[in-house]
Amino acid sequence: AGLGLQSLISQFASGIEIMFNKPFRAGDFIELESVMGTVEEIHFMNTTLLTPDNKRVVIPNSHITSNNLINYTAQKQRRIDFKFSIGYGDDILVAKQAVAKANLECPYTINDPAPRIAVGGHGDNSIRIDALLWCKSEDYWSAYYDMYERVKTEFDKAGIHIPYNQLDVHITKE
Repeated sequence: AGLGLQSLISQFASGIEIMFNKPFRAGDFIELESVMGTVEEIHFMNTTLLTPDNKRVVIPNSHITSNNLINYTAQKQRRIDFKFSIGYGDDILVAKQAVAKANLECPYTINDPAPRIAVGGHGDNSIRIDALLWCKSEDYWSAYYDMYERVKTEFDKAGIHIPYNQLDVHITKE
């Protein structure tokens, strides 16, 4: 009986801990290991999430308090990290200006804190342009999709090529 009650007591104690410390509230978007969703209900024994694809997930509170939890909506602003690839023959400055223009025209991004647009690396087939941009937490996905479309449009206007994997083969005669 003691072993059976141990789990129930752990669940209940975890529920009290969640309600006292408030690492999240109903309506917050959280991630716990492989599950992410919007918190629907918080009870003493479990917490219920609604996933983005409309699945209802019930998580024991002892599992929540004993694992790492990410609360995506705890802060009012959130950073989006973009990685855009350009060809080695393309002008880096023009590409960075195209990303900056897309950011300024995007209705979902904000400029405080200031965006950071820089060369992020040299790959096998491309130069990577990193753009660290900010938005309101509730606008994250709108900003994410809008920026990818805007950057592609700006790259096309500027003649910037998005490279694909390629392999050059040289044949020599002996």
